[in-house]
Amino acid sequence: MIGIKKLDAYMDHMKNSWLETCVDGEIFYVNAFDEKKRQWERPKDGFVKLLPKVEKPKRRSTWEKELEREREWQNERERERKEKRDREERRRRADPWGHLDGW
Repeated sequence: MIGIKKLDAYMDHMKNSWLETCVDGEIFYVNAFDEKKRQWERPKDGFVKLLPKVEKPKRRSTWEKELEREREWQNERERERKEKRDREERRRRADPWGHLDGW
């Protein structure tokens, strides 16, 4: 059971609570008790529930970027070597006796 004093305290808290809201990149504050109450300035007193923070992408150092480019370059070279080996293998299988002059 809840007493009148405690209920009044909860009601006062709700009347002085605000929700941070963002629409079209504009931030404004909506009262939690009466949604018709809106204001642009952040309330000086009272509770304000903020929007969740959007995490910025983690910055990478130049050497990490360079290392990633080097790995990509090595992977590309390895793919080219594999394709060349595969072409040579297909050519060898097509002509098992080594008739490179077209028979």
